[in-house]
Amino acid sequence: MKKTLAPVIGLVLIVVNLLFCLILSDYEWFNAGLSSAVILLNTLLVWRIDTMGLKDGFRISLDFLMPTIGAIEFFLVACSEPQIEDNGCFVATVVLLVFQLIVLLVCKTVSNGVK
Repeated sequence: MKKTLAPVIGLVLIVVNLLFCLILSDYEWFNAGLSSAVILLNTLLVWRIDTMGLKDGFRISLDFLMPTIGAIEFFLVACSEPQIEDNGCFVATVVLLVFQLIVLLVCKTVSNGVK
């Protein structure tokens, strides 16, 4: 199995996120939990990209695209209202996550077809 630093980096980011929640009084635990979940899901996506055997072009592109979208998701969730109900930022985050999964599935399918 190919070794990757994604789990280590993800764990460090989650710890830093939770420390920010402890330090900053305006950063709600709700937002910290959601942003930690976003970090965890994006870490799993990047780890999966690195281990699923994609062709190099797809892997390099997705290794850039997924963390970029993940950063957008993180800031959406970190700055959102501390509730799920009527939360546009949370809805946008879920839509972006579904988009990431669709892109990953399409790239895997196309990568398998490329010789």
